[in-house]
Amino acid sequence: MSPIYTPGRLILRKQSGAWAQGGDTSYIIKVEDIVYRIHMFTTVGSSSFNVLSEGTFEYLVVAGGGGGGAGYGGGSGGGAGGVLYHSGKPLLKGSYPVVIGGGGIGRDTSSGTNGGNSSAFDSIARGGGGGGYYSGASGGSGGGAGGTGIYNGGAALQGNSGGAIGYGSPGQNSIAIYAGGRGGGAGGTSTVHNINGREFSITGTPTYYGGGGGNAFSAGGLGGGASGPTANPSIGNDGSPNTGGGGSGGRNNNLRGGAGGSGIVIVRYAI
Repeated sequence: MSPIYTPGRLILRKQSGAWAQGGDTSYIIKVEDIVYRIHMFTTVGSSSFNVLSEGTFEYLVVAGGGGGGAGYGGGSGGGAGGVLYHSGKPLLKGSYPVVIGGGGIGRDTSSGTNGGNSSAFDSIARGGGGGGYYSGASGGSGGGAGGTGIYNGGAALQGNSGGAIGYGSPGQNSIAIYAGGRGGGAGGTSTVHNINGREFSITGTPTYYGGGGGNAFSAGGLGGGASGPTANPSIGNDGSPNTGGGGSGGRNNNLRGGAGGSGIVIVRYAI
């Protein structure tokens, strides 16, 4: 039996549509007279999504954000985790693996590390690139370059995967000797830097995912990207959990960048 929404209450009906189990949380919403069940996977590591009744499933996959770097003179932002969205994929009965990537590590006197990949239903979102001590690392979105004024941000490697559309943008080049680049976000393209993430309404509430990390002095991108610290000197700030946001750079010479935010997988289907 599966629940169906009526104003003020839930009633049971004979199951006729898609139905599944899995995730850290699940709940039911109503959008324009359509009742959906939402499954959210938020814990870093591997789990499974079990389809009990076949149907068409909408999903969002976000990888872990990159850690901020400690560029000479001014830290660099970590790139956002790659973002993948599929508007509706048919799935048969069975168990499907789901992986949530962790955020990258912020570093001092070196580049931040890349975030971990997230995956579901043959779609692989690539972890965000770490902010660079010199050049930024490539990833789902690229990490910003270190504050030397001569190095480049990392490339955006997130493409379409498993039928899902991929989003990511490159990291920013270093701005000057004392200003590292900002991390790329999912709101841009693979060739144009954009620190902001991308908005989706899969949960019923418009929400940004995949914001790039700010450099030592700038705001982070919408979608969990960490802003640079206000105190000087200070270590970088962490990207928000379950957004794929990049960590920010540290402020002042060789202070540790912030960690990237972990990823998330969200699945929705009509019941």
